[in-house]
Amino acid sequence: MTPRFAALFWRQIVRPWAAHPLLPLLNILGIAIGVAVFLSIQMANRGALASFQNAVGLVAGRANLEIRGDLPEEIFPLVVKTPGVSSATPLVEGIATLPQRPGDYLRILGVDPFTGSNLRVFELIDPAGAPLDLEMWLREPDVIALPPGRELPEEFRVLAAGRSVTLRHGFDLKTDDAAVASDPRIAAMDIGWAQQLLDLGGRLTSIQIRVEDPLALDSVMEALRKIAPPDALIGPPARRGAETELMLAAFQLNLTALSLVSMVVGVYLIYNSLSAAVVRRRHEIGILRANGATKLEVMALFLGEGLCCGFLGTLLGLALAGPLAALLAAPVSQTVSSLYALVTIERPVLTPGQVLLAFAAGLGASLIAAWRPASEAAACDPALVIRPGSQGDSFSHESRHWGMWGAACLLHSAGLSWGALHGGGKFLGFASVAFLIAGFSLLVPAVVNSFVRVVHGPGWMVRLAAQHLGRSLHRNAVTIAALAVAVAMTVSVSVMIHSFRASVTSWLGNTLVADLFIAPAANEIAGLQSFLPSAAVEWVHRDPRLKELATFREMPVPWGEKSANLAIIEGSARGEFRAWSPSRRALRIAMAQSPGMFWSFPHPRGRLHFGLLE
Repeated sequence: MTPRFAALFWRQIVRPWAAHPLLPLLNILGIAIGVAVFLSIQMANRGALASFQNAVGLVAGRANLEIRGDLPEEIFPLVVKTPGVSSATPLVEGIATLPQRPGDYLRILGVDPFTGSNLRVFELIDPAGAPLDLEMWLREPDVIALPPGRELPEEFRVLAAGRSVTLRHGFDLKTDDAAVASDPRIAAMDIGWAQQLLDLGGRLTSIQIRVEDPLALDSVMEALRKIAPPDALIGPPARRGAETELMLAAFQLNLTALSLVSMVVGVYLIYNSLSAAVVRRRHEIGILRANGATKLEVMALFLGEGLCCGFLGTLLGLALAGPLAALLAAPVSQTVSSLYALVTIERPVLTPGQVLLAFAAGLGASLIAAWRPASEAAACDPALVIRPGSQGDSFSHESRHWGMWGAACLLHSAGLSWGALHGGGKFLGFASVAFLIAGFSLLVPAVVNSFVRVVHGPGWMVRLAAQHLGRSLHRNAVTIAALAVAVAMTVSVSVMIHSFRASVTSWLGNTLVADLFIAPAANEIAGLQSFLPSAAVEWVHRDPRLKELATFREMPVPWGEKSANLAIIEGSARGEFRAWSPSRRALRIAMAQSPGMFWSFPHPRGRLHFGLLE
């Protein structure tokens, strides 16, 4: 590197940018869009996980152990007396929707003011700042504590447990722990009134426990298992966050992989523009080399141009990521709430690690895109490129070489796909897609050469266009590959969406065959957490216009170390099951008459086997 490299970079890279800004602007926008999509999805995913962890942190407080499930309140005194337990408090949790604000809800937390004061990370105070009026807290069934800043009228209506109830904002819920962020949708009330509101008389949803010696956690858990119901879950509260993060991992990985594919188009744009710049400046490169510029300097010029595009594109992508993440927050939170856990992304989360990852992705993609054009520029022989007429495109001679690499990539893709389908892990699938994109991109030159040789066309214009396409293969191959990746991405996502839609349509046609469906409105927000009151089902059943009635209830149940969805079905208006069974009629009769439970497992041909558990 000579001392005048900075001046050389200014004259050869910066000044041409100023004279012709459109081409570098396209490169910058290509990287910016890829970085913005990648970072915004990361921010939305992190916001969804932070929402769930904040809710867990506020509920669990400083407890290091919890019992969760449908618990009889009679076990609480036994838990307090368990050796190793220093303090404990009962809790009742539930969801109450706000009918006057569609889509909004409150996570009701019933607390006992007499126990577990050292476990809670929030305090209940009067809106004026006075201490809790314990008499009012215990006496009034409609008094509730809301976080400061929660914009609700003094009296508001909620739907909970199939009933409409009017609540009154009487206290503030203030978080006093800097490690736990406030959740505007968590509200607290007395545990007795919360049981009445949520129709959980005599039941608890969790017991938060503080263990004297954290090293004795396992022995305390063993003692608690003898007290708790068999279906109760016992473990550290932090495990819930870890389990949810594990559930979201596949969802987040899919979104991240899709966002990275959008950056591939930006890589191709930079590669194409720098390749064209090398061809266009070969004469200048020859003059520079003849006047003492080293190969390293010539290579650094074009690598620097690519890195400048990546740096400016990453900065622009960081600016665009925030607004884009705000737009993605609603669909991401709705999808996560429907499939995994109830979350609400108040604001996307941006961490320094995500910013560093965005810079690594943007600069790394730009460097990869610029590497080959820069190597070609450094390899130019000044004695050849200075002569007029020596600027031919040598890339067409390498098409067979690249085609062999492309075929090898496709074979690798097929092998990785086979491994992913046979239990090799989800990362094999994404690696297969990467090899698939690389393989078809490397096959473009050979395909274009074959196309040029067979296309003669009607008239001299078509022949001339085909010949020009073959001569300019160095630039056109990358453009064709970029367009192919973009079109393939669009088509594949459309096929996936239509496949999901067709599956849902088929499921609706075979399963939901009734004329009228009744379900709690809260399930539109919180998933299958609310149930119809039995009185409502009986009232519908007594209607003389009713021909047939079927009920369906779904809930998660412990299944070893994991959980499974248990569906309770009564009646035949639920529709037909698409089961791999010799006789569907026999299956329906067995399900109606058997005292056991049917379980399903996937069949290699895409159907379901049904087994009977006695």
